[in-house]
Amino acid sequence: ELGWFEQKLNWAMLIRRKVRKGITVKNDERFLLRAQRIGLDDRAARVPEALALSRKRVALFGVGCIGAPIALELGRCGPAELRLLDWDTVEGATAVRWPLGIAVAGRTKVEALAAFIELNYPWTRVRAEQHRLGHPKPGPPLRPDSEVLREVLAETDLIIDATAEFALQRMLSDLALEHKVPYIGAHATLGGFGGQVLRLDRGRTGCWRCVRLYEADGTLPLPPSLPEDSQVQPLGCAAATYTGGSFD
Repeated sequence: ELGWFEQKLNWAMLIRRKVRKGITVKNDERFLLRAQRIGLDDRAARVPEALALSRKRVALFGVGCIGAPIALELGRCGPAELRLLDWDTVEGATAVRWPLGIAVAGRTKVEALAAFIELNYPWTRVRAEQHRLGHPKPGPPLRPDSEVLREVLAETDLIIDATAEFALQRMLSDLALEHKVPYIGAHATLGGFGGQVLRLDRGRTGCWRCVRLYEADGTLPLPPSLPEDSQVQPLGCAAATYTGGSFD
């Protein structure tokens, strides 16, 4: 099926497999296998708007409960290269909101996502960078932030910030201005009650500071959130994160 009531001849393969158990050879297995269309043109026919991404490089910072679904959707849409940066590992208990479940518990988030995308959406090249931006003592095996950022942002076409950290949002939005590439920031509020998606484009929109100033004077409403003292986070968390399921 190529389109609406549009069909074309396809291949069907005859598979013959010999089955051997020890020295005994059983009857051959025979079955038909129908080929499926999964080329770039076939993908573009389903989502024509995504075709423009096939020549783009996207840098995604933060692949937690917001960034990981973004990474998977980008993988499906097929940018030429997807660069993922995060430090964290997958906790089994967060399977309620992190998309790949407990099968990848213990792996780094960037490696788990890269392996899944490369296996299921091979037209997207994924580069996984496990790094903690802003670490006070970036000794081995950590590299200096400047070196990592220079590599991740080289010739990138879009910066997506899902770190949910205001200091990093400010820095990454400034880097987007310096590199003259669009910036998209996304974060959720405590309890999953609200969130914000922010798009900045040099020469067309204001900057990250503009948004914060407009929020401070009430021009832009703040997204709804639970009170900061209403949730107890598990021991070991450096900062409070929102509680909720992936559907939130």
